[in-house]
Amino acid sequence: MLGKTGLRSYVESNFEGKDGNKSHVSIDPDQIAMFHKNYKIIINQFPDDSYSLLQEFVRPCLDNYIRSKAVELNVNLFQEGTLASDTYIDIIDFQKNGGIARIGKRDQNLNRADVNVKGDYNIEIDVLAVHRYESLLSSYEREFSFIENGLPPRAVIAKNHDYSYNKMLENLRKIENKNLADNIRVFKRGDVENHPILIYETGDKTYKDSVEAIEAEREKGRKELLKNPEKYYTRINELKKRIADRIRIKGDFGNSDILINKINDLEKEFTLDLEKENKKGVNK
Repeated sequence: MLGKTGLRSYVESNFEGKDGNKSHVSIDPDQIAMFHKNYKIIINQFPDDSYSLLQEFVRPCLDNYIRSKAVELNVNLFQEGTLASDTYIDIIDFQKNGGIARIGKRDQNLNRADVNVKGDYNIEIDVLAVHRYESLLSSYEREFSFIENGLPPRAVIAKNHDYSYNKMLENLRKIENKNLADNIRVFKRGDVENHPILIYETGDKTYKDSVEAIEAEREKGRKELLKNPEKYYTRINELKKRIADRIRIKGDFGNSDILINKINDLEKEFTLDLEKENKKGVNK
C-alpha cells in the first residue's frame, strides 16, 4: 500500500530541480528515531507514548540543526512527515524566507554560533488523501509486517493517528493562507502500486483549496469502503490470521494484545458506520 514513504519515493523519482539538477537529500524522521539508544525498549514498553517520547529525541537534531544546515547549503530537500506539528510552518517559512539559525561553530561551552541563512526555496507540498479507515488499517498492517520481519515496529494508536490526521488539514490551511507554498499537490492511491494519481494542485478550480480536495477525497474513500465492505473485512481477517499464526508457530510477541485490540476496535467502528449507512439506504 502506498503511504508517506511511497509518495516521497514517487515524487523523488520524478524530481528535476533547477537546470535539470536531480541531486537532493531526503529526511525521514522515523529513520532518525531509530538511532535512539533505547529505541526498541521505548517501542515495546511504551507503545502508546512511543511517538511523543521519540520526538523528544528527533526534534532537536532535526529541527534545530539538520534542516537548517541543509537550507544553508542550499540543497534540494525532501522531507517526509505528517505535517501535524506547528513547527512545520516555521520550517517552511525558514526555507522560503530565510532567517537566523544556530548552526555555526561551537564555542568552548559547546554552544553553536548564529548564522544568517538565505532561504529562497521553491516549496512544494505533496499530500496523500486517504480515509481514516484505510489509513489506520494500513498502519496496523505495517506494524505487524515489521514484527514478522524481526524489526522494531512503528506502533500507532488511534488517538495519536487521529490527532495527526486532523491537525494536518489545519496546518495546511495556515500554509496556504500565508502563501508559503509555491505548489500543493494532492494524490490518491492508484491501482498500480507506488504510482499515485494526482487529483489536485494549486491553481486547479475543481476545489477552492487543497484542504477541500483532501476532505472530498477522504469522503470518497470512505464511501467506497462502505460500498464494498467485504474487501475491507477480508483484509482485517487476513491480518488477524497472520497474527494468530505467528503466535501459534513462534509464540507470543510483545504487545500482541494491544495490536489485536486496536484491530478489533477499528472493525467495530467500521461495522457501526456500515450499519448506519445501510439504514439510511433503507429509509430513502
